[in-house]
Amino acid sequence: AYPRFVPGLPPNLSIVRVACGTHHAAMLLEDGSIWAVGVATDRPVPLWGEAVEILASGLVEMKELVSFTGGFGRTVVVFGTESGRRQVIEIQLWSNEEFRQNGAVRPSWLDWLENQEGQEKVCSVHRGWMHSVVVSEET
Repeated sequence: AYPRFVPGLPPNLSIVRVACGTHHAAMLLEDGSIWAVGVATDRPVPLWGEAVEILASGLVEMKELVSFTGGFGRTVVVFGTESGRRQVIEIQLWSNEEFRQNGAVRPSWLDWLENQEGQEKVCSVHRGWMHSVVVSEET
């Protein structure tokens, strides 16, 4: 595969991080928005013609960014909040715009982790096809 130019990104914002899964490439921009290209989750047609926004700005606290990773079909961002807790958002590349606008989820395993006896903070999440590894630290 050859490198390719990715049109459609906002021209006035810098790319801060890039994460690649098996089916997509996601770019985290300085305003906290996430843009992606690749094969969409809802249909097997590549979306290479233009990057699409999969997470709007304003949700990710960029000053508190901890981790930005891609795995299989998902991108995972971990960041700190004002309360000192860690927030984890998983997002997928969808061809359907409504799915993209509502596609960010808080993974259910985060509830389990937060209910453990120790105070665990997520450092990063690494996803494979049928497995995930969550790196955490005890505080």
